[in-house]
Amino acid sequence: MLEQAREIVERGKRRAEELGVSVSIAVVDDGGHLVAVERMDGAGFVTAEIAWGKAWTSVAFGVPSGGMADPMGSAPAFSAAVSAATHGRFTPRQGALPLPGGGAVGASGATSEQDEDIARAGIG
Repeated sequence: MLEQAREIVERGKRRAEELGVSVSIAVVDDGGHLVAVERMDGAGFVTAEIAWGKAWTSVAFGVPSGGMADPMGSAPAFSAAVSAATHGRFTPRQGALPLPGGGAVGASGATSEQDEDIARAGIG
């Protein structure tokens, strides 16, 4: 999975460069464990953690991370409980997608739409 994760990160970085943005890209395995993360020059230091959180959320629920935003927005107490139960890893915000063979890729540092576009480019 490490080689695949490196390829995903490289494809995502190329897309970020095309968009003129600096982001962090994280790839997790099917258990949400971090396989690879890279923070581009100019991306904020917290973006690596957010990208990981988005990827974790995507793999945990088997959907794009943005798909969790609406259901959780209508249940803020439940969302806070899930966040506490997952030690803050739960990040219901657009920017991560499940990988076809398991795992997920997430990006953070641009707009939510751009983050998801970068994650999609990473998948190829």
